[in-house]
Amino acid sequence: MIGSLQGQSSASMCKTSAPVCNQGQPVKTEGNFSLENGLPEDTVDTLIWKGVSSPVLLQWAKNEAKVHPHKKSNDLTIEKDIKDIFAHEIERKILSYVVEQLPLAVRHAVLRFMQHLVEKVVRLELSSWFDAVLIFDLCYQKGKIAQEAIPVTCVAIVAMLRKADTAQELVDMTGMAFEASTLAEYLGSLGLHMGAEVSARDVVEREQELLQILEWRINFTSVQKWLRSTCDRFNIISRGGLAQSLEWVFQQGTSSAASYLQGVSSCERWRPQQMANGLFCIGLIAARLLPLESMRPTEVAPQEWEELFASSQGRQGPVQAAYLPAEHLQHMFHTLQVTTGCNIAQLRSDCYDAVLAMRDVQAAAQEPHAATTTFTPTLVPALVHQNCRHAVALEGMEMQATI
Repeated sequence: MIGSLQGQSSASMCKTSAPVCNQGQPVKTEGNFSLENGLPEDTVDTLIWKGVSSPVLLQWAKNEAKVHPHKKSNDLTIEKDIKDIFAHEIERKILSYVVEQLPLAVRHAVLRFMQHLVEKVVRLELSSWFDAVLIFDLCYQKGKIAQEAIPVTCVAIVAMLRKADTAQELVDMTGMAFEASTLAEYLGSLGLHMGAEVSARDVVEREQELLQILEWRINFTSVQKWLRSTCDRFNIISRGGLAQSLEWVFQQGTSSAASYLQGVSSCERWRPQQMANGLFCIGLIAARLLPLESMRPTEVAPQEWEELFASSQGRQGPVQAAYLPAEHLQHMFHTLQVTTGCNIAQLRSDCYDAVLAMRDVQAAAQEPHAATTTFTPTLVPALVHQNCRHAVALEGMEMQATI
């Protein structure tokens, strides 16, 4: 069904879409998890089939609250449940460690090394790199990765992800140990204290230690997974009318998240869901599907907001106006809330945080001797705004049906 929706033109989808939900009804925030109340039955079925239904998102949010209890919480419908988890985990003092962050050069080396392992050694998808980075950051934040254990920890994390991905092939632990020793040699050249050469037995033992640290859970939801689910949900709810644009938003957001994580831990500022929300809104603005002003926090002046956004995109000058007609903005807001499970105030906050983060990334890239990275995910071709394809998609659109 998804493929058939994406194969249709945006203009044709505008004319045939069924209503998303009752116009003017707020997203429910109490009782049962009810984001999808009012959606057409086939839309709900597609969300379930795609693995992005609201119960799945709720479970991800609950799990995220357990491992990031010190971060502010999004309002994914049953906010009380998440806040209860938040309070409970604080009481248990989970993530109460005060850990000095890795030197930037070391972090760059670690992330590039894990990219090499994921892409070249065990041949997993790009999403596994984000999973590996998140697991590394969670363990490091807990104070469970000593300097000399960094190399063996990296290979053990990737080995676990490979085993979780498939049981049909064995992981070459001897080869993984050799890779860890190579990283240890490089980190030693940066001044870090490294232990003895890593053996296959060391990798196996480290796997067991990490599983205990993580309480035998490695299926955490990375920013890339949140972003993928958000784009998929929006695409399904909008009946595929903006599929190509949403894929571009996903690719741009993935690239931005990768650049951000090169210099900042997944655990330092915000939760992966919040980062994904912010990058999704930035992508919609950049694709001219959402007005920049609509995401401006009330405490930020219009001119300052426009300058901040432009700097986050690495350019100067005014931001191009959205194709979205002003009278359809409330329908867009409603679909954003149904898609993310967050109210507009929270989405504005997440978007603002993402803009600041990407501004910092752009500034760091301009600094002399800025560290380079080999992380270059393939991006789909940039949207050709000159042909007003979005204008065609939005012109005459029944907004309660597609946006």
